[in-house]
Amino acid sequence: RLALAEGDAKQNARGIGIGIPRADAAPAFADQTLYRKTENRVARISQTFDPHAPPRRVAMFDRARGLRGLVNRGNTCFAAACLQSLAHTPPLAGLVLLKSAERNASEVVKEFARVVRAIHRSDDLHSSVDAYNPHKFMNALKSYDTLKEFTDRQQHDSQEFLWSLVNELDPNALDPYLNEGMVNVFAGELRNTVTCKECNTASPSPERFLNLSLPLRESVTDCLEAFAEDEPLNGADAFHCPRCEKRGPATKRLCVQRWPRVLVLHLKRFQWNDRGRPGRKIDTAVDVPQTLSLSPYLAEGAATANGGGESKYELFAVINHVGSLAGGHYTATADAGAGEWYAFNDERVSSAGDGPPKSSRNAYVLFYALRR
Repeated sequence: RLALAEGDAKQNARGIGIGIPRADAAPAFADQTLYRKTENRVARISQTFDPHAPPRRVAMFDRARGLRGLVNRGNTCFAAACLQSLAHTPPLAGLVLLKSAERNASEVVKEFARVVRAIHRSDDLHSSVDAYNPHKFMNALKSYDTLKEFTDRQQHDSQEFLWSLVNELDPNALDPYLNEGMVNVFAGELRNTVTCKECNTASPSPERFLNLSLPLRESVTDCLEAFAEDEPLNGADAFHCPRCEKRGPATKRLCVQRWPRVLVLHLKRFQWNDRGRPGRKIDTAVDVPQTLSLSPYLAEGAATANGGGESKYELFAVINHVGSLAGGHYTATADAGAGEWYAFNDERVSSAGDGPPKSSRNAYVLFYALRR
């Protein structure tokens, strides 16, 4: 009954890595903290990811499903928006719905699967009184150093929780049950090329990622262009060239080498002061296209390595943030299947008409499915 790509819940997985987000300038204190967390996650994640395996097309659900809200247990909207987005990611949801968790799976894996199944309990639109209470899932987070900070009933960054959770669902950290989902759904690879200005030698290196963290511009396309443009390396960031053996100015460029099945884009709306405390939220309206191509940002030869053709993506979920850093609220908007969009606001689920607005001041994390 699920319209999923052939073999989504059957093919063996191989491992993943997380790429380091690119900033406009030197990261603020809070960004440096997140940077160190990301480096630690890279060390824990499998290095057996095969960047040469062409990504498979994502088949969306053939009907609207998963129309059940989640009870807010006190400032847990950040978690609810993440869980609804993951529950409406067809390859991942399909894996959970079609396969039972193994007996020795960790509690967070079991409870995550229980939440996804509860959301998909029936195809009917549920009322808010029938919302699922994820209290066991939230309690399971307390056993993990990287997740227990999200259980204090304080406000948290939804995208940071998203990748902290995905990291703990990684097969190397926990259990092979979600291996295929984590590996083959979100993983991609960048080509990081640093060119020495002294001898013009280019030094490429691979950099794996699960999402791309983008500087804020007027449109998603402009955000990607800013991400991919040449970045000067000078002063403390000067490059030591392996050819001329001199330390000096260079340029850095990031291009996509292997595109992921699900492309996740994080719009950097939050700024922090030098002490790592909340600064402000940038409410700039960003044009969010329904379809997107990574072709302008591909490394040389990447199209052939990815099986040929164009890297066309279609928007299927958005995590939104309304308000400020001092007080805000997260919701999710998702294509629940067959092009039917719904808004998920904690316990409440309602039709979203034609989908999220084409220009949004609240869009924060965007989920695109490979549809070429």
